[in-house]
Amino acid sequence: MRDNEECEEDLLLIIWSGEHFVKLVAEMKIVDEINKFKRTFSNKRAILVVFGFECYMKKLRKEKCTSKSLSNELKNVTKSDIDLAMIQLQLVCKCNCKILETRADIALHISQVAKSVAETPFRLEKQKLEEKSDWHASSDSKDCVKVDKLGNGLGRLWRQQICQFNNVTLDISEAIAQVYKTPTSLVKAYEVSSSRREGEKLLADIIVKRGRGPSASTRTVGKELSKKVYNLFNSIDPEQHLSQLQGL
Repeated sequence: MRDNEECEEDLLLIIWSGEHFVKLVAEMKIVDEINKFKRTFSNKRAILVVFGFECYMKKLRKEKCTSKSLSNELKNVTKSDIDLAMIQLQLVCKCNCKILETRADIALHISQVAKSVAETPFRLEKQKLEEKSDWHASSDSKDCVKVDKLGNGLGRLWRQQICQFNNVTLDISEAIAQVYKTPTSLVKAYEVSSSRREGEKLLADIIVKRGRGPSASTRTVGKELSKKVYNLFNSIDPEQHLSQLQGL
């Protein structure tokens, strides 16, 4: 596709006032209205933005007490009705609904949607290239580690993985990685442990060197981190939180 060639996107952005939205909810017509849009625009993926919802709801609450011309449907509409309508839009119409209040919010959202749509072809192209290339553990993040075809970078990736634990410094991860060069070697050590307790204590006494020169000091990995690493590789409980584990 040439740069100046127009391309119709598979996305429909619908903007309604809070008043129009609430009236459709009260009359139970909101699903039909969205489906009408989708039929008109060839079943495009729809995003509904409601503008000034809270402002209208405040106005409606006042009118319930003062206005005699207000319909029974509007008088009886509740927050639960609104929530149910939004769920119906998602499940029945596959339409996401976003409620915004100010013009600035609307402008920002339109800008974000337009940017996302414009970048979609580039993201898809990048995804195709990555799927064709060999596996690698890299991304655009500055904290990610590149691994080449020869495996260069795997050691650093392993050390960085250990650093994902809370309060684990590079000194600690390097100390563990010096003893267990890869995750596989650590898993094998766990497999030959005589008991769960022995496995949980496996890393506890590894010496960690901190600093250099006269101010250098040493410490151990410790029981708490050792237990967390063990459970990361061995726990079969999907609900277990490593942050809740304590030392032995």
